[in-house]
Amino acid sequence: MKKKLPALVRFIENEHRLPDSIIVQKSIKNIAVEVLDSDEKPIDGKGIDCEITLVVVRLETKERFTNTTTRFWKKGIVCFTNTKCFSHVGTYKISSVFTFGGKESGQVQGEERTIEVKPGKPEKYFVRLADRSETKFAVDSDPPELILYAEDSNGFRVPLDSNHQFDMRCSIDGKNSKIKAFSASVNEKKELVINRYKFSNNTVNSSGSKAVISISSDDDSITADECEFTVVPGSPSKLEFKDSPLGEKDKPFRIQNETSLPSFGVQLKDKFGNVIAEPLSKVQLQLTTEGLKKKDNIKRDISNDGTTVFENIEVVSNTNRGRIIVNVVASGRKIEGLQLEKQLEIWNRKTVLKFEMFDEKGSLILPNDVNKYQIPVGNIITEYKMYLLIEEYDEYETIDDSIEINATVTLPWTDESFLIKSKERRFQLPSITSGQNITSRASQKIEYVPEIGRNQIMKVDFIYEATVPSQISIKLSQNSKIRCGKPTKWTLIFKDEFNNLVSPSKVKESDESLLDLNRWVVGIQPSTAQNDLKIENYRWNLDSKSETLELEVKFAGIGTGKLEIVENEDKMTDSNPGFKTSFDVNVIAGAASCILVNKVDEFKVECEEGGIMEDLVINICDDYKHVQSLNGISIVMIVELGYEELPFQTPKIVVQDGEFRLSGLVCNGKPGDYLILVDSSNQKLKTCYIELTVKENDRIPKSIRMLEEQQNVNVKVGNPFPPLQFQVLNGKGTVVNTNLASNNLILNWMGKSHSQSLLDNETHTFCFSDIDVGTKAGSYPLTVSYDFKLDTSFDINVLPDTLSKLIVLNWDNNTVVSSVSHPIASGLEILPADQFDNICSVEGNLKLKVCVEPQATISVNGGEPSESVLVEMIEGRAKLERLNFVGKTPSGQYTLKFVVEENQNLGLDLPFVYTDDEEARATIDKNKEQINQTKNKLNELKGKCEILSQDKRKSEQKEKNDEMKLKSEANNLASFFRRSFPNFSMEQYLSSEERMLDTIQRTQLRIDNAREPRKARMQPNATLEKLRKISNGRGATGIVGVIPDLIFVDDEKISQVMAKLAHSRLNGVVFQDTKTLEQYYDEYKKADPINYISLSNCNEREREPTTYPNSPLEGFVDFSINCIRMRPQHDGLKNTVGFVLFGDTMLFQKLSQGQKYRDWCKTHRKKCPTLLIIDECQLIESQGWIRGGSTPNQTVWSFGAYPESERAQLEQSKETQTLILNNFRELKKNKEIASLERQKIETELNTLREEIKS
Repeated sequence: MKKKLPALVRFIENEHRLPDSIIVQKSIKNIAVEVLDSDEKPIDGKGIDCEITLVVVRLETKERFTNTTTRFWKKGIVCFTNTKCFSHVGTYKISSVFTFGGKESGQVQGEERTIEVKPGKPEKYFVRLADRSETKFAVDSDPPELILYAEDSNGFRVPLDSNHQFDMRCSIDGKNSKIKAFSASVNEKKELVINRYKFSNNTVNSSGSKAVISISSDDDSITADECEFTVVPGSPSKLEFKDSPLGEKDKPFRIQNETSLPSFGVQLKDKFGNVIAEPLSKVQLQLTTEGLKKKDNIKRDISNDGTTVFENIEVVSNTNRGRIIVNVVASGRKIEGLQLEKQLEIWNRKTVLKFEMFDEKGSLILPNDVNKYQIPVGNIITEYKMYLLIEEYDEYETIDDSIEINATVTLPWTDESFLIKSKERRFQLPSITSGQNITSRASQKIEYVPEIGRNQIMKVDFIYEATVPSQISIKLSQNSKIRCGKPTKWTLIFKDEFNNLVSPSKVKESDESLLDLNRWVVGIQPSTAQNDLKIENYRWNLDSKSETLELEVKFAGIGTGKLEIVENEDKMTDSNPGFKTSFDVNVIAGAASCILVNKVDEFKVECEEGGIMEDLVINICDDYKHVQSLNGISIVMIVELGYEELPFQTPKIVVQDGEFRLSGLVCNGKPGDYLILVDSSNQKLKTCYIELTVKENDRIPKSIRMLEEQQNVNVKVGNPFPPLQFQVLNGKGTVVNTNLASNNLILNWMGKSHSQSLLDNETHTFCFSDIDVGTKAGSYPLTVSYDFKLDTSFDINVLPDTLSKLIVLNWDNNTVVSSVSHPIASGLEILPADQFDNICSVEGNLKLKVCVEPQATISVNGGEPSESVLVEMIEGRAKLERLNFVGKTPSGQYTLKFVVEENQNLGLDLPFVYTDDEEARATIDKNKEQINQTKNKLNELKGKCEILSQDKRKSEQKEKNDEMKLKSEANNLASFFRRSFPNFSMEQYLSSEERMLDTIQRTQLRIDNAREPRKARMQPNATLEKLRKISNGRGATGIVGVIPDLIFVDDEKISQVMAKLAHSRLNGVVFQDTKTLEQYYDEYKKADPINYISLSNCNEREREPTTYPNSPLEGFVDFSINCIRMRPQHDGLKNTVGFVLFGDTMLFQKLSQGQKYRDWCKTHRKKCPTLLIIDECQLIESQGWIRGGSTPNQTVWSFGAYPESERAQLEQSKETQTLILNNFRELKKNKEIASLERQKIETELNTLREEIKS
C-alpha cells in the first residue's frame, strides 16, 4: 500500500503546547509539532526522506532563527527541545516547515503562532526629568514632571501601570523636604509620568538650590537612582532693605543736609522670602529720589549674591523732607506692585565764611563792594595779609563754637591746599603780593570743603587797574561756530605789558586814536589758509556805551586759518612795529539754501537712448555752493519741458550728510530735449535744473520691415511660403546691425508662432523658411515682433488652388418635393472650388448639364422642359433661380445631377424625395404653415420672456449694487463710528433711518464742541519749552522740532494709549545730527530732563508692517505708525522718528482681542510686537507684561490732534453720513417702485409661460 504524503503541520495542544508568553532570555523546554496526512492522520516518519524546520522570527527586527531536525519523536510528532532564541523583549512569530524528498518531493508550510516575550520582575527604578532641556524651576511654580521607569535584571524596560506602589522623597540642599501630594499617569511608553506634587520646604538659595528626587519601594531587592534639578527663587514679590542701615522699617531716616546716605543693600524676594539673585526674566533695580535737588535715576543689575548695593547717594535739599524709591524695572518699564520706599528727615548745618584783608601796616582794607578789593598795578610790590573767618550754626540757627572744624581750603593764588582741623574760628591765609608780575585774573575763588556739610565757594575780587595799553587781542562775543555768509562779531580788547586788561576809559585816556575805525586792517594769513577760506567783507563799529571796538567779518569760503588784525602801514615805524594779533578760525558751510546737481544750478548732460547716464550728485548747499551736511531732505524730480515722464527711473531720493549720488541710471526715455526740475518736498530750498538731451540710439530696434520684393507676394493654399526676409530698423530708418539674435524675431501666422529664423550677419536679415500657408483662401495679417516689443503686421493674400470640384449653395439635403408645381430648388448656386472647398475662379464660360435620376422631365429657370438641360456657367458659376418637375412624375427617391460638359470628371449629386399625393401635399403645406406660425409665435413669446427676465435681473442687480455702494460708504466710517459711539452696530445703522439721523445729530454736537484743536497733554518741562522757542519749528538751529509739535494723533483714545507707549519720549526733541545733539545736551544736562533724538542715529523703516497670514485679527484697528499725522514739511520723519517711537506696534480695540492675537503668535512661534489696547488704555508688551490702565484721579497724557483736523474730520464724517442718509432714502423709494415693477413682470411672465406650454 502506498504511503500517504504529509498535508498538514500544526502545533500540538497538550501539556507541550506553545505558551502565549515567556520571560525574556528564558527558553521553551519543548515545542511539539504534529505532521498529518490529508485525512489528518499521523505520518509515519520511517522511510521518508524529510526534514522539519522550526522558524522563529522576531517581528520588530525581522531577525530569523531556525532549528532543523530529521527525527520523529513519536509517530507523526516532532519535538524541538530547549529553544533559546528569545533574547529581547517583543513579539515573535513561530512556524514550522516540513520538507520531504524522493520522487514526490515537496514542502508543507506549517501553522503560525505568535508569542510575547516579556521583561522580568523590576530590579531597578530610574527617574528623570520629562523635559531634559530645562533644569531650573522656580519655587513658586509647579515642580517639573518626572518620568519613572523600571528595568529587569537584564536591563529591559518593565511596563508600569497607575496602580504601581512606590515612595517618593526629596531633599533640597541636603535637607529633607516632604512631598505633600503627587499623582501619576501612564504614557504611551508604559512609563509613569509624575506631576502635581509640592515641597513642604520652600526655602532656597538666592542663586538656586540643588533638589534631589529619590524613589523607593517596599521590596528591598529593588534598587533606585536619583534625579537632580535646580530650584531657584520664584517670581519677584517684594523688596526689602538688608540689615536696616537706614533705621527702623516704618520710621523716617534722619540725616544732615548736603551729606551722603550710608551704603545700603536692597534684596528682591519671592513670596516665600527667598532672595532672588538670578531672575528668570531680565530685570533691574531702579533707584529714584524725591525732594532732593539732584534727582537720581540709578539702575543696577541684581548682584550675584542677591543684594544690590547703592552708595554715594547725595542728600541736598531745600526742604526738610525727602524720600528714596526703589522699583523693579523690566525692559525700561516699572513692574507694578514691586516698590520700596524710605522717608528722609533732613536737617541743615549752616556754615558762614567771612574774609579780612590787611596791608603791610596792619590796616584793615575795606572792600569797594562785597569782597571787592582795589589792587594797584605797577612796579611797587606790596604784600597783603588775609584771614578766613568760619562760623558754624547748628540745626536751631545758633552759633555752635563746640563743633570742631575739619575742612580743606583751596586758594587760586597758590598751588597748595591746606587742611583745617581745629576749634579755632579765624585762620590766616597765604598772603598775596601786588606788582608787575600779578596775574590778570581779577576774580579769585576760595573753595571750602568740609568733611561734613555743603561745599562752599567764596568769591573775592581783586580789581587791578592797568592804564597803558601795549598789546591787543580779541574776545568772542557769540558762540564759536562760524558759518560762511553769516556775519561774525568779535570785540577788540587792550592789555598792558603784564597782560592785564586795560579798560576802555583808560585806553581812551592813553591814546584816543586807538579807537579810530580806519586804524585797523583785517585779513587771512596766506600761509595758514586751507581749502577756500576767504573774507567777503568786514567792518568796524564803535560801541558808544562801552567805548569798545567791535569787528564784524563775513566769510565767503570755508576752511581753517588765522585771522590777523594789524595797524595800517602808515602807523608803523621801525621803532614802533604797531599792535598786532591773530587767532585761529574754522569756518563751516552756511545755512542750507539751495539744491545743486554736480555743483551747478543748471547741469547739462547728453546721453544716448538706452545708455548709462553720467553720475548725478545732488547736494544741499549754502549760498556759496558749500555742501551742508543735512539729513532727511527728500528730493523730487519733475519734467517741465519735454515728455511727461522722466526719461530715467530713480529710487527714493533722501539726502544724507548733504549728498545723494545717482549712479548707473539707464536713460530709457524717448529721444529729445528735457528740462527737469530738481526740488525738495519737505524743505523750502532754491531749486535747480537738469538739461538732458537724449540722443537717438542706432542700436535700438524701433520697427521691422519686409524686403520690398516680398511685400506683394501672393501665395496659394496648401503650399509653404517662399522664404520670408525681414530687417530690424532703428529710429533713423536704417538697419540695426549689432546685438541681434535669431530667436528674438517672432513671426505669427494663423495663430501659430515661429521663432526659428536664420540670421544673415552680413546683411543683418532674418529669414523664415518652410512656413505652411494653410488651407483657407483670403486676406490675412502676418505679424512680426522683435523681442516681444515691436509689432508689425503685413497683409498677405492667400489664393485658392486650381478647380477640382463643384460646390452648391442654398441646398437642403433633406429636401422633400411635394408637388409638380413645387420647385426642387430655388436660388441654387453652383460654384467652382479647389480641393479645400475654397471658391476659385475659372477663365471663360462652361456648359453645365442638369438632369435627374431616374429620368424625369424638368424645367430650369422657366425654360423648355427636357430630361437634360444645359446651363451656361459664366466664369465657372451658375445660378438656378427655379428648378422643378414638369408633368406627371411618380413619387420616390431622386438624385439631381450636375456635370460639366467640358470636363466630365467635374460633377455633383444632390438627393431628394418626391411625392405625388395631392391631399397629402395640401396637408403638409398647411401643417408646415401652421408649424412656421407656431414657431414664430413661440420665438416671439420666448423673446418677450427673455426681455422681461432681463429687466427683472437688471432691477435686482441695480438694487444689490445700490446696497453695496451704501455699505461701502458706511464702512469707510466704521472706525469713526466704533470710536465715537459705544455699542455701535453697523447692521442696525444700515437698516434704520432713525439711527442715521441720530448719529448725524450726535456728530453735530461733537462738531460744536470741537472749536479748538486738542492740544498735547504731557508733564510740564521747562527745557522742552526753551528748545521749542529756540527752534521755532524751522530747524534753523539744528533742531528739527519737539515731539508734541511734530506728531499728531486725531483720535483721542488712540492718542492716549500711544502716549502711554511713548512715555517719557513724549518730552523729546529731534536734532539734525549727533553733533548738534551733544552741544545742547552739554548745555541742558542739569536742567529738566528730556529725551534727545538725532536723525543721523535713526534707522529708516525698510518695509510696511504686515500681519501674519491666518492670524486672528478680530478687533485689530491698525498699526500705530499709520495713525500718526505730520505737517507736509515733516512727512519724511514718519519712517525715521515715527519708527523709533512706535515700531511695528499694533492697535486692538479690546484687551481680550489683543491677548487672543498674542496667544496665537506664541503657539505658532511668531514674534509678537507690543500691542496697544484702546478701550482699556493698556499695553501688552512683547515679553507678556500688561502695563497701563488709569485711576480716576490720574492725569492721562496724550498727543495733540492735527490743527483743525478733528473738526474737519467730524464735518467730513457728517457730510458723508448725510450722503448715506439721502442714498438710503432714495434706495428705499427705488425698492418700493422696483418691487411693484417686478410683481407686474412676474405676472406677465406667468401668462407667457402658460401660452408657451399650450
